[in-house]
Amino acid sequence: MVTAVWVSGAAVFAQGQESVPKPEPRPSKAAVTFKSGMILEEMAREAYGDAAMLDLLLRFNHLKATAVPSGTEIRTPSISEMFRTAGTDARYQPAFDLLGRVVADFNGILPGYRQERQSQIPQPWSSPSETMKIQLKDETRKEFTRLAESIGSACAVLEKAAAPHQVPKLTIRQLRQSEQLLKGLAAGSADENGYDYYLVSQRLGMGLAYALTWVQSGYR
Repeated sequence: MVTAVWVSGAAVFAQGQESVPKPEPRPSKAAVTFKSGMILEEMAREAYGDAAMLDLLLRFNHLKATAVPSGTEIRTPSISEMFRTAGTDARYQPAFDLLGRVVADFNGILPGYRQERQSQIPQPWSSPSETMKIQLKDETRKEFTRLAESIGSACAVLEKAAAPHQVPKLTIRQLRQSEQLLKGLAAGSADENGYDYYLVSQRLGMGLAYALTWVQSGYR
């Protein structure tokens, strides 16, 4: 039997069905042994392509950034696998499968996007406190739009959490912000220093970290 949750014009399918979103790539290492002098942010960047995933990684491993002893083994599964390992309710897991793919795809798009905007932003910028409009390649615009829609679909799943589970409002707030930022990028909005696309990563990272805490706390 094929089951799907239809939200925001897109389908988030249950695990094991034919239309499941393409799985995110797994990090090259299943675990990393932390040693004195290692930089935790670089560990997250190597595993997930984004240092903004550090808080999520630490919460999964039940660690604090200020207290990681040398010799600690830090597990680095894919983002979707983190939530499976945490015992995520099957009703919510498709949302995290989708969000794991969003993180991977967004970081895959960024290098080309940076080149596109770099070629169009004047140097020096006459109005650095303002945003400007740039012309994106159609493929880039469509990818940003697709990612925004995927985040919206994941949020719609999480917003349906029902008693005794609490709706993860902190997670949804961060994810909705990343959704709106991606829509802005798709529309060609750009600032001088790249703070806009930096915030997409930060909001995704915070939203996922809050979500994992929500799961670990029994959906409270």
